[in-house]
Amino acid sequence: GNGEWEWYRPENAYQSGGNLVIRADYSSTPLFVVGGRNWYQTSARITTKGKRSIQYGAVEARIQLPDKIASWPAFWMLGDESDDTNTSNYAAPSSYYDINSSNWSSIGEIDIMEHKNSDPWTFQNLFWDSRIGVFPWNCCTNVDSPSSHDVNNVTAFHTYRLEWTATTLTWLIDGNVVKTKDVSAANQEEFRKPFHIYLNMAIGGRFPGTSPNQADFPLFMNVDYVRVYSTAGPIPTP
Repeated sequence: GNGEWEWYRPENAYQSGGNLVIRADYSSTPLFVVGGRNWYQTSARITTKGKRSIQYGAVEARIQLPDKIASWPAFWMLGDESDDTNTSNYAAPSSYYDINSSNWSSIGEIDIMEHKNSDPWTFQNLFWDSRIGVFPWNCCTNVDSPSSHDVNNVTAFHTYRLEWTATTLTWLIDGNVVKTKDVSAANQEEFRKPFHIYLNMAIGGRFPGTSPNQADFPLFMNVDYVRVYSTAGPIPTP
C-alpha cells in the first residue's frame, strides 16, 4: 500500500536490550521475489488485531525512531471492523502476504505517531468516512485532520500517548498535549467503536516521498513499552 518499498517479514521484529526492535534492511541483491517483483528492502509490522482491542481510555508507547530519508515509522490504530488480514506464523513463507483493508476509511484510523525522513517533528492524524456506516473504499469520502509537533530529536526516546473518550481524542508527547480533536459528530461514529494497535516501519512510499539510501541501513525503531489504560472514570495521567 501507499507505494511503499518494503516487504514485511516476521524475522524483522524481535526483542533486544529490553526493547521491541523493528529493523529495516536493504540488500544489494533481491531478498525475495514475490508477485513478479524483486524485493530489496525488508521491515516488519505487528498488530494486536485478534489479540487485544481498545475502546476508550489511553494508549501510549515510548519509542526511539530513525531519522533517515525514506523511513516511515508509525504507532497507530485501525477500527476492528477492518477486513485486513494478519498472521501469527513466525515461519511464514516468503510468498505469504497480508491484505490491506478494503473498507478503509469507514472503519476509522488514528495515527498516534508517524514520522518521515529526517524531520524533527512527528505527525498526528485521524481518518474517517464522511458517511455513516462501513463501506468499501471510496475515493471521495475520506476525511482527515493532520497536524505535526516538533520533538527536536526523534532518535531519543519519547512517549507518544493518545487519550480517547466518546467525544474527544487528545494526543500527548512526553506528557504535553499537542492536539485535541472533537469526534462527537454523527458521521464520526468510527471513533465510538473498538480499535486495535499497529507498530511498523515502512520504507519509501507517498508519505516520505523520497527514495532510501542503502548506506543508511539497517534502520531501527526501538519500542521500550506499549501501555493501554482502560477505565470508566478519569483517564490516568502518565
